[in-house]
Formats: sequence, structure tokens, C-alpha cells
Amino acid sequence: MTGTNNVLDIIRSSKKEGIQLFVEDGRLGMKKNKGVKLSDHLSEIIRENKEAIIHFFENDFKGVRSAQTISVYTGDDLCGIPLSYAQERLWFIDELSGSLHYHIPIIFRISGSLDIDILEKSFQSLIDRHQALRTVISEEDGVAYQELKPSSDFRCMDLGKIDESLLTNNTSSFIARPFDLSGDYMLRVGVYDLGLDQYALVLVLHHIASDGWSIPILFNELQYFYNNLLAGASFDLPDLPIQYSDYSIWQRSDSQVDLLSSQLSFWKDRLSGVPVLELPTDYVRPSIQSTRGSSYSFSIDSNLSRCIRDLVQSEDCSLFMFLLSSYTILLHRYTGQEDICVGTPVANRGYQEIEGLIGFFVNTLALRTQLDCDQDFTSFLQAVKLDTLLAYDHQEVPFEKIVSEIGLERDQSRSALFQTMLVLQNNDRISDIRFGSSQVDIEAYDYAVAKEDLTLYAADSGDELGFSFEYCTDLFDESTIIRMAAHFQNLLEAIVSAPKDKISSYEILSDKEKNQILKEFNTTRFPFLKNSTVLDFFINQANINPQGIAIQEGNIKMTYQELDEKSTRIAKYLIGTGITKEELIPICINRSWQLVTGILGILKSGGAYVPIDPAYPKDRIKFIIQNTKAKYILSNHDLVKESEISIISLENILRKSNSFDQLTLPIIKKDQLAYVIYTSGTTGEPKGVMIEHRSLMNLCQWHIKEYEVDEYSHATLFSGVGFDASVWELFPYLASGSCVFPIPELVRLNIRDLADFIQTHKITHTYLPTSLYTDFASEYKTDHMLKVLVGGEALTKIVDNESIELYNNYGPTENTVVATFYPVKNGSTDSISIGKPISNTTLYIMDDLMRICPLKAIGELYIGGDSLARGYFNDEKLTSEKFIINPFSKDQKLYRTGDMVRWLEDGNIEFIGRADDQIKIRGYRIELGEIESHLSRIKGVSDTSVVTQKNNNNPYLVGYYTGKKFDDHTIKTQLKSLLPEYMIPLSFIYLEEFPITPNGKIDKNRLPKPDIKLLKGQSYVAPATPIEIELVSVLEKLLDRKKIGIEDNFFELGGHSLMAVRLASQLSSLYDLDIKVQAIFEYSTIGNLSKYIELLLPQEEKETITKTFEVFSL
Repeated sequence: MTGTNNVLDIIRSSKKEGIQLFVEDGRLGMKKNKGVKLSDHLSEIIRENKEAIIHFFENDFKGVRSAQTISVYTGDDLCGIPLSYAQERLWFIDELSGSLHYHIPIIFRISGSLDIDILEKSFQSLIDRHQALRTVISEEDGVAYQELKPSSDFRCMDLGKIDESLLTNNTSSFIARPFDLSGDYMLRVGVYDLGLDQYALVLVLHHIASDGWSIPILFNELQYFYNNLLAGASFDLPDLPIQYSDYSIWQRSDSQVDLLSSQLSFWKDRLSGVPVLELPTDYVRPSIQSTRGSSYSFSIDSNLSRCIRDLVQSEDCSLFMFLLSSYTILLHRYTGQEDICVGTPVANRGYQEIEGLIGFFVNTLALRTQLDCDQDFTSFLQAVKLDTLLAYDHQEVPFEKIVSEIGLERDQSRSALFQTMLVLQNNDRISDIRFGSSQVDIEAYDYAVAKEDLTLYAADSGDELGFSFEYCTDLFDESTIIRMAAHFQNLLEAIVSAPKDKISSYEILSDKEKNQILKEFNTTRFPFLKNSTVLDFFINQANINPQGIAIQEGNIKMTYQELDEKSTRIAKYLIGTGITKEELIPICINRSWQLVTGILGILKSGGAYVPIDPAYPKDRIKFIIQNTKAKYILSNHDLVKESEISIISLENILRKSNSFDQLTLPIIKKDQLAYVIYTSGTTGEPKGVMIEHRSLMNLCQWHIKEYEVDEYSHATLFSGVGFDASVWELFPYLASGSCVFPIPELVRLNIRDLADFIQTHKITHTYLPTSLYTDFASEYKTDHMLKVLVGGEALTKIVDNESIELYNNYGPTENTVVATFYPVKNGSTDSISIGKPISNTTLYIMDDLMRICPLKAIGELYIGGDSLARGYFNDEKLTSEKFIINPFSKDQKLYRTGDMVRWLEDGNIEFIGRADDQIKIRGYRIELGEIESHLSRIKGVSDTSVVTQKNNNNPYLVGYYTGKKFDDHTIKTQLKSLLPEYMIPLSFIYLEEFPITPNGKIDKNRLPKPDIKLLKGQSYVAPATPIEIELVSVLEKLLDRKKIGIEDNFFELGGHSLMAVRLASQLSSLYDLDIKVQAIFEYSTIGNLSKYIELLLPQEEKETITKTFEVFSL
């Protein structure tokens, strides 16, 4: 047996050793046969599970024994033998998607002679005795029932001689051959002759006829039959009390149904609203659950194993309860969730009649645990113990019954109720198998399947505890699982060393990992000039290259000398008007040489500039002016006339000399304020981010080094004036002697004109908002190499262009424009990283409790280092909330970004999304960026955006896109192969172009709202075609409902998995087609299903359809 409820295993093992366990007056006792000595191993197991054994005898055992026994069914009132609940579920899975992952392979290595005829007769005797192995499943009108095959027709396949080197491949093919549940024996046997009296016996069972408990029964009886046949002896095994079919009939009896109904309310209350486990994966989850898998085994040493047993004993709980508690904590550390559900199998053999029977009896429990991180481990363990014992009290309710009764949201991408399991294996050890004089050994075989996302197997060998992770390879890399195994071991060590400590305090990372994350990934120190400012660099360029062109705007070419002189005149004028050190001076001028001159003038005066885009709404301009309490503003616009502030005109200053020209400029220090940029705030009001010269200087020197900026560089000034990207479009280039080209407004957002502008002026470096990159890269065609720096939004799509060097940049305004960068290679199809930290910048990814997240685990990004802002202007409260003490260096600060990210193994960072963008739809956590990424990969789609809308307080997804226009169905069909159903937007809206903010980002507030009337389920649409009318008629009878429309969803109307089988069967008969169950899931509305059937019909039948349809892609 493989299961958590190992009490029956212990009772059975004790009985075999001549020891009878019993409970009297609440105490566990034992009776030993004469001469029997209790082994140390069994004694320890009994001691560890004492509480669970007592509980079993006092609760489950009494209930089972006092209720009734299972007897042979002798009635004749059945049309067919029904399937058990467990059989029914596996049959449905097989109908839906096949059941290769429910094969149970076993490989024997036989050393010595082997009589294959006798082996075949032995298997025939075995399957004659255990009818489950020769039970096939027939169905009529979608309803399944059991039938028996004769045992005499079973054949043991002689697979011939084979070289040892070919055995693995051949064996794999043999094991992976599907069972036909309607015609095959549920046991397949083949023998390979390896030569020199060596044989490989390959046995494959289907889980629908067997379980872990059945395996020792099978081995023992197979050996018995073989050896008796070999010796010519008769069989004297006692008759089995019942067969599996009797159990199936009993399980469906009225008395059992009533008993299960009384227990079902416990599970409905317990599992109501259970959340999905959001384990971080290495790959995007397939839309249909994958069962491709692998496993990784590991063990813990005897000392740690002993410490665990000691703790288990002292806390009076079972080993399983301890492991469940520990595993739940591990899952919490990887997901951040505090409500976690873990599945576990139980033997479900509480009746004596089925103890010796081969069959599928195992049940599955969904154990839901609530964590409180302030709780100490021992208290948590006791809570888990109580929850587990309660679950054991109600273990007879079939898992399949619970799933159907709870009414979970249909999701083909993952298992229902839980996505991970914990299995404590306490099987009888199978040893000393002999076929005559030949030795039979069981060989390990890694069957590459995974029934769940992740399953942790545990086994107690008596010395060391052994573990194995079975994982889905379409979700996880092996390296991730190896790392998780190490974290589990670290956690176990931490727990046993301090079981009274808080759950939140346990460290799962090794010192080596912490060093890698904290130090190696943050090795960014670079010896830049720290006491200089960007003004020093600019003035130096004006001295060494006075006639070099600093700014070119149309026909205007301004040299470095001219720019220096004009900005100095502005600075002196400001000083003369009384501007003091760090005084905030707004500047409201379009992208132009005047803007650049004004900014430099403000900086030279010792003030800090506050950029205001003239395109801003008047209320925003007014707010910024009032918030800064500024006395003066540099502007050539009338937009600010309504404010109580003095307007300084650059034209007036530069046109005539004044008495201030004789003033001396102040010395600018690195810790002085350079600028304040206002960004959108969570309260709805902008917040001013204060950046010092030190931070600006770090940005510029890194930018110059990394992007190879020099006096030959040509750069664009693209950004909106009030956007912080304008900072790195100006200062690194003016500090290097480059030429800056402000882009005219009419050119800026016209992709063709922009590409022409960049080609005409031989631009070498340009910043582009991510939303414009795709169209630009498709349009830009030249031999001239261009560095394109994108940022501001997640980069989800790459356009191969040999003329472009693409760099993905990420950074909040609070870290002086940029915090990370990533050189993107042409042809890249993977998720696009935001890269590694820039020079002199440190990054930390932490969970809600400020603990370092493991590699690949998702957490919030915190930024520290030389580019960090001083804080928010005039908002100490927000500054203290966002700029916190660095827990790893108390004399430094960190900025908490609110962005969810994760470390990749190479030290790059993957951007997941904003914390406030993580929404839940129908209980599932959704990252909008992931949907946008897949939407953008549809051929013909250019730019994308996915947002949430609400209808009657119910959130739903809407996808927006540019490029080629498609109908919604075409897009949904393509996305269904990539994403789970709950991640597919309800509606798609085509746009000629996205509305853009002044900063070049998509303006989501201006995206058009979908027509509520057109949303699915909003109105009744009557059937019109013959197929639609027939389908509605079938469904109204099947679902016992009236007025079903073609937009109605089969499952939302009350259909479930088994009903889907019946529907597929009825439609197959009605249209003489082979309609699979999967089609009902894929085309779940009457309208889509009718179109699907129409495509399958022969041409002559299609011609009878009176209404034409738009053919859609399958």
C-alpha cells in the first residue's frame, strides 16, 4: 500500500509477526504468540503511530465492524455491475485523455531457469482468482458497467531474445502501450530472454484493477501458483470471501449511500473555497494537464531521521503528521500561501473481506491546512494532528464523490482540490521471491509520469528516511526539484533543532545559496567617479570639444560651447532672483533645445528641476506647482498662468544681458538634489520622487560604460518631458560629447516617420517605450546598427532585426530610471528577462515577512545602492513606508517596488507583474502579463494589453490588440492550446492603435469598454440550425432543463464529467460519428459544439444544413 493512513499496514504487519494489537480503556496493548519477539523496527513504528492506532480502534474500527460486512451479491435485479466510484473516475480519465499515467509497471530480473508455459498458467490462475484483473468496462448510452473475460484466454507474451543494452527502450515501449479498458485484461505480462539463464519479466497493471496494497498479494500468490504448478502440486488457497464486483455493488447500495451522505457534509464544509496551490513553475502551465514526469530521490541521514522520530514520539503524533506539517511549511515558503491543501492516499481496507483481494480500493483524502506564521512548530503540529484525525474519521467518502459534490470550477490544466500529494509508503517489503530454484529480484524502474504537479513520497526504512519527488516535467526543471529537496532537508533540520520556534523563523536556504543570492548576484561594484556630478562631465565636454554639436533640432545646431554659455546665463539669472540651494524650480517646455538649456541652467544654479509636460491636464500641472511650493517656473507656455507663480521666460533671459551675468556659480555637491519627478500615486495624486546628483551620476556612468556612449554617438530625446526616461536620454550623452536629437511631436508616435527620422540622422542610441518597439522594429530597415533601449512596460515579443541591438530595461523612478538591464538576443522565444542589476545596485527578492526567496520563487523586488532616491518630496509617511532599512546592511536603505519577480539560476530576474495587478478570477491567481505574452505571439498580432473589467462586481478579462483583426473565436482557439481556460479573456477588442500617455505607455484608462450585451451568458440565443435544434433537444433531456440557448455552456448548466461521457456517446450515435469526450470540454457551448459536429459530417449531410456558418480552425 502507498498511503498516509498506515494504521492498517501496521496492524497487518504485526499480525504477520504473530502480534495482535488491541485497545483497552484508551490504552494500546499487544498480545504475542509464543516465542515471538517484537523487532526494534516494528516497535518503533508502533510507538510513533500509537495515537493514530488508538484512534482507529476507537473510531474507524468500531464503525466499520459494527456497521456490516460485505457479502457476495446474489441478486438478479441489476442490468449490469456498476463501477465503483474509484473505477468510474479512472474510466472517465481514460475516456477524456487516456490513462498511461495510471499504469503500474514492475520489472522482475530472474536468474535461473524459467518455464514460460507454467508462468502463463500461474497468471491465468491468479486472474481467475481475482476477477478485477479480468474485468473489462463496457458502456451503453454513456453509462459504464463491468463485464468479465475468461481467464483461459490470458497470454504471457514471449518477447524473444534481446541484448541487455536494448532492454530499457523495449521495456519502456511495452509499458507505455495503452490498455483498452473495454477489451484488455488489466494485467499485461511479457518476458525477455537475456541469455545465460537471465530473464526480464515485465508486468504492467492498470490502476483501475489494482493498488499498492494489492502488489504484495499478487507477488505472493503468483509465486505460490508457479511453484505448485512446477512441483505438480494442487492448490489449497482459501476461497476469497467476495470479489471486487461485490464491493462495487455494496458501495452503491442504499445503506452505503446514506452513510456517505452523512459524512459528505464534513468534506463540503472543510473544502469549501479551497484555493489553488500556486507553485512557481519553470514553464507555462499547459492548457490541458500534462502527465509527463520524472522523479528525484534523496534521503536524510540516520541522525536527522532519529531526531525526527524522537520529536514525533515526544509530541505523540505520527510520522505522517510530522511530514505533512513540514511539507506544508515548505509549500508556504515557495508560494506565500497560508491556506494549503495536500492530497494523500489511504488504504480504505477497513473490512476483513477485502484484505486479501486484488483491486482498486485506495481512497484519497484532501487535507487542508491553515498556517499561522506566528505559531510555533509544535503547536502547528498538534493542529495538523487534529485535522488529520478528523479526516481519518471521514475517510470512507470516495474522493470522486467529494469532487462532484463540491462543484469546483472546471479546469483541465490541473487536478481538482489539490495539486500536490504526500505519500508515506509503508508497504510490506517484497523479498525472497523464487520461481522454483530461480531467484527473482525486483528492478527499479523510473516510470516517467506525474499524476499531480508535484508529489512527495516518503519511506521509513528503519534507519534513514528516504524521499522522492515525482514532478511534472512540463512544469518543472530537474534543477528546481533538486533545490526544493535540499530546502526540505534544511527545513527538517531547522525544525528538529528548534521545534518551539515560530514557523516563520525557519531558514530553508543554505549558506551557499544565501551567499549566491545576497552577494554573487549583487556583485555590481564599479569604481565610478563618486565626487563628480554630471555638470562636471558636461562642462568638461564644453571645454575639450566646444564646437561639437550638443543638440540638433531641425535646422538648429547648438554646440557644447553655446549650450554651456546659455545654461550658465539662465543659472545666474535664477541665482539673481534669489534661488537657493535645492530649491525646486518647475520647467514646463516641450522637447527642444530650450528644455535642455533650462534644465542645465537650473542644475548650475544649485536648484533642482521639476519637469512638467505641457501635455499634462491643467489640474495635474496645478497640483505639481502647488505641491512644490515653487516661486518660479521656467516656461514658454500659457498653461501655468492661472497658478500663483512667477513665470520666467527663457527667451527673455537669453535675448538680453542683465546685471546677474556677473554672479558666480555655486559648487554643486554630489548629495544635492538634482531633480524631482512626479509619478502617479496610489492615492490618485502624483508623488514627487527626489533624486540627488550622486544617483544621477551613477546612472550616467553606468549608461556610458554599458551602452558604449562617446562623442560619436547620436541619441534621440523621445520621452515625454515629465517622464523619467528623459533623464537617461539627456545626461549620459551630454556627459560624453554626443549629439542629442529632440524628436518632433508629429514624428514621435508615427512609426514610419520615426524610423525615417532615426535613419536620416544616423541615430546610434534610442529609447522607445515597450509598446512602440514591435511596430518600430518591423518598420526599421537599414544597414546602420541601432541600439534600442526599451522600458516602461513588460517586453513580451521580439521582432528579429539584424540592424537592432535590443536591451530590455527595468527600473522605477525611485531608483533613477534604471535598476536592471538585459541584452535581448534575436530569435529568443523564451520569457524575456529584465536582466541583472546595473552598477553599484543591489537587488533583493523577499516574501511578505522579509525573508529571502529561493531561486525561482516569486517575491517582491527591493532595490538598494547608489542610484536610490532620497525619498518623496513633502511626504515623510510614504517615504518611511517605501524606503526601509536594509535588513542585510543596517546603514543603508531599500526601496520596495511593489513588483513581483523571481531570480533565475543565471542571476537574471524574471518580471512577473505588479503586486496590485495580481488578480483572482474564479479563485485562480492570474498574471495579466502572462496572458499578454501569449496573445502577442499569435501570428499577425502586434501589441497587446489585457485588463480586468467588472460586471455586477464579477471580474472578467478583456484582451486588446493591434495588428491583424481576428474574430474572438479564432483568438480563443489559439489561446486554448497555450493557456488554461480561466486565463482566456472573455472578450477581445481590436484597435487600430493603442491610446498612449504622454510618456509613451499604453493609457489603460482610455481603452474602450466591451459591450456588456455581447458578453457570454448575457442573453438567450435560440437554436436556429437543424444541428443546434437537435443538440438543444438532447441537452434538455440530459440535463432536465428547458430553454437552453446556443451560447449556454454545458458545464455551467449543470453538466459534469460523467454526463459529458453520456453526451459524447449520444451524439456519436445520433450522427454516426466518433465524438470524443474531449470535444465536449473544448466546445462546451451549443453553438461551438454544433459547428464542430458540422465539420465532422460527410459532405452530403452538410448540404442539408440550412444555415451557413463561418468555418473555424480546430
